[in-house]
Amino acid sequence: MARVNLAVFNSMAPATIVPSLPFVFRSTEHMRRVLDGPIGDEILASMDADGFIGLCFYDMGARSFYSRKGPIHSVDDMKGLAVRVQPSDISVETFKAMGARPVAVPFDRVTAALKAGVVDASENSWAGYVSAGHDRVARYYSLTEHSMMPGVLVFSKRVWSELSPDDRRTVRAAAKESVSFMRGKLDSYEVSARLKAEQSGSEVVDTVTRKSFADVLTPLYPKLLPDPALRAMIKQVHKPTPKPPAYLDGPAYLDGKGRRTHSGGMRRRLLLSGSLAAALPWSARRRPHVSLDPVHRNSLSRRLSALARAR
Repeated sequence: MARVNLAVFNSMAPATIVPSLPFVFRSTEHMRRVLDGPIGDEILASMDADGFIGLCFYDMGARSFYSRKGPIHSVDDMKGLAVRVQPSDISVETFKAMGARPVAVPFDRVTAALKAGVVDASENSWAGYVSAGHDRVARYYSLTEHSMMPGVLVFSKRVWSELSPDDRRTVRAAAKESVSFMRGKLDSYEVSARLKAEQSGSEVVDTVTRKSFADVLTPLYPKLLPDPALRAMIKQVHKPTPKPPAYLDGPAYLDGKGRRTHSGGMRRRLLLSGSLAAALPWSARRRPHVSLDPVHRNSLSRRLSALARAR
């Protein structure tokens, strides 16, 4: 079981291209509603043919451009820039459409490439920008938020076939229940990462004309999605989606008393089930502010212990 960038599957499972497209989602909330619903289930199921069981999506944050040369205010500022590109045909096509020069650089070499001038700019979320240290060499972070491509949690289909139906249900439940926890952790880290970048001297460019980017990139959809069924999926994505209950929507965190705290100030008690606990690292399971339901915890522990003995 592993969490990987969805771009890895773009060439194998074409349905994964849909959430990878630029400006396909109106906001983080919109992205979450779509991926939590039938469209998300359909995309996860499409990985089955390539030997993977798609369990759930994990947010990776909205991606924006950052540069060592200066602020990026509109798509015109991208012309001629050497921009680090992910190993994805979509990224290459979108950067070319903006007039940039895509340069393939492994992620662990981006800092060196920026320092040496091999690339002028790159793109990532606040979390990626700061954790990789790119904020120290590319000081201008422009809030283009052009992509909200998620990560995906996958399971080997071969190993999956050896699990009992009961164990499969347990794994699926644990994965699904871990999503809200992971979102809360990411939302919290994104805030702290931005603050850290600003304090270290990064310039946040919030006067970005995002429409100039969208006007160039959204017309690429037919080229990137030759399958009519996938183009129809785009239309479904853009349909209004029902808003979930407030306690499932928006940034959420667990406070020191085990309560779920939202940006709007509403707090609700969150009792984490045992299946969610199994999806967390042991250190997280031992944190005093995480309350576990003993019945579910004991039941799951017995199942996982039995599964481990059988393996």
